[in-house]
Amino acid sequence: MSHTIWIAVVLSFVISLVFALIFSKSLSASALRVASGLDQIAHGNLQVHIPEKGAAEIVQIAHSANRLSTQLKKEQELRKQWAQDIAHDLRTPVSVLKAQFEGIRDGVLDLTPSRIEKNMKEIGRVERLISDLEELMSLESPEKKLSRKEIKAQAVVDLLRDRFSFETSKKNIRFVGKTMIDTFAADQILIQRALTNFMSNAVRHAERDGTISVLIAKRDGSVTLTVSNTGELIPANEIDRVFDRLFRGEYARNTPGSGLGLTIAKKIAELHGGSISIRSQKNTGTEVKMTIPV
Repeated sequence: MSHTIWIAVVLSFVISLVFALIFSKSLSASALRVASGLDQIAHGNLQVHIPEKGAAEIVQIAHSANRLSTQLKKEQELRKQWAQDIAHDLRTPVSVLKAQFEGIRDGVLDLTPSRIEKNMKEIGRVERLISDLEELMSLESPEKKLSRKEIKAQAVVDLLRDRFSFETSKKNIRFVGKTMIDTFAADQILIQRALTNFMSNAVRHAERDGTISVLIAKRDGSVTLTVSNTGELIPANEIDRVFDRLFRGEYARNTPGSGLGLTIAKKIAELHGGSISIRSQKNTGTEVKMTIPV
């Protein structure tokens, strides 16, 4: 019996050792595949796809690595497109300025006040683009922190009315401001920046004798800040792209601006844990709404 027990113990040990070696080899192979894939991603190969098989923990790591690779590819494409768009938006005013100054240098063009004013406008366009790019980069920085405090809703509406009184009076636009709450918590400077962008677009595209409405209310546990205007509508095929960086469709192509205003506003909403929506319909006009959690 003692001899049999020893044989059974040794046999069990050998079988356990064999299975342990098989499992260890399988686990090691899965880990090596993940390590190799991560190394390729680290060296810039974003086309690699790590097989999601093996132990549950290995599968989870491989899945996360594949998601990281996909996100990095999107970011890479976005940076490339952004660089092209920036180059395009800078090239136009620079080319205009260059042609003007070359004409003046060669005596083809006269140095008149109107020509100086035209060149100043082009320089202003470049300055706005650079300023908005700097602001967007600051908002997208991981170190960006909000300075939340209680803001008086009526004060926000009054500020917008006063800030755009000259523009609205020139087009005889009626400004309607309404608040359904007294105060709300947010970063005052950033909220004013976002609403200023909304108002700039509203004034720009509202028809003469039209109406611009600003509403601050509370709904479903969130604060909504809405700016709407009558007049020119956004084409249906451009609605989904108006928040893209530097996008300037038919709606805004022939108007001043950097094409970053709504992108900046969207980032401000996201920093507050909220979102932005936009709709443009014939009967109601164009409405931009920012929603932030209370």
